[in-house]
Amino acid sequence: MRVYDWQIAEPSDLDDAFAAEILRWRGVLGWDAGEAWRQVDEACRRGTLPGFVAVDDGGRIIGWTFFLRHGQAVQIGALNAATADAAAALLDAILMSPPADDATSVVFFGFPNAPQIETLLASRGFDVERYLYLERATAGAGDGPEGAAWRDSMPGAVAALLASSYDDSRSRAFARDGSLDGWRLYVSQLVATIGCGSFLPEGCQLIEAQDGGLDAAVLTTRISDHTVHLAQVAVARHARGRGLAARLVAAALGVARDAGYSRATLLVGERNAAARRLYDRLGFRETAAFVSGTLDQPRRLSSVALETGGAITFR
Repeated sequence: MRVYDWQIAEPSDLDDAFAAEILRWRGVLGWDAGEAWRQVDEACRRGTLPGFVAVDDGGRIIGWTFFLRHGQAVQIGALNAATADAAAALLDAILMSPPADDATSVVFFGFPNAPQIETLLASRGFDVERYLYLERATAGAGDGPEGAAWRDSMPGAVAALLASSYDDSRSRAFARDGSLDGWRLYVSQLVATIGCGSFLPEGCQLIEAQDGGLDAAVLTTRISDHTVHLAQVAVARHARGRGLAARLVAAALGVARDAGYSRATLLVGERNAAARRLYDRLGFRETAAFVSGTLDQPRRLSSVALETGGAITFR
């Protein structure tokens, strides 16, 4: 097996890989991610997005991955492999790459498309958690909307709410360091990019606080013609125990239904027992899962970096 820079791969082979991924997201998740994967494809061809492919002895692609450096963190965007050995080789190639050399953390959050991915991440020292992908029909939801409408001035208050609502471990899947600046970056990307679907400001539900901040918020994106995704559900610590999360989720579902969306999805950490109980009461059911993993203070697996355009052989 060999692992090398994915810019050397045949474009037609990567086209097939991305097409399969688009179909997987649509079929399993109900998520029309075609445009997002087209952007990944274009960034790969331009050489602005680093990645690797794994090939077998016959030269057939049996795995691929891409990643980005964000500040001091390396973010793995996807890791797909046909075998556990290929997945391990790809992950090790990232950990040996120059962007990981002085990184303070490596973060993975993705749809698991590699055998034994959770075991693999844990064996490299990652703190691993599954995020359950839940869905329900919007029919029978509340009358929504409730609270304040989205305004262009909201991102700062939303970032502050998220920073104060998440503990350090649960922030990693979204804002890598859990800082206010990290959450500001997350909110700006949620609003301006399509990585988590197209932002749907009219679907958001917000409760404003007397001090000008927010007591609670539900942030909504559109992931297909028929489906919305509740990208964030957050309640400030001082405002908990008042049923705000249940009310806002019900309102968001009602708004989505009235706008013609028949289905809603969300992600919840498997360890977040309180949120899981809430979503169960609201009628959400698990249909898939994502994997989150964070490695702090990664160490180089080898003193020799994988050079651009080079190849390494794993025996």
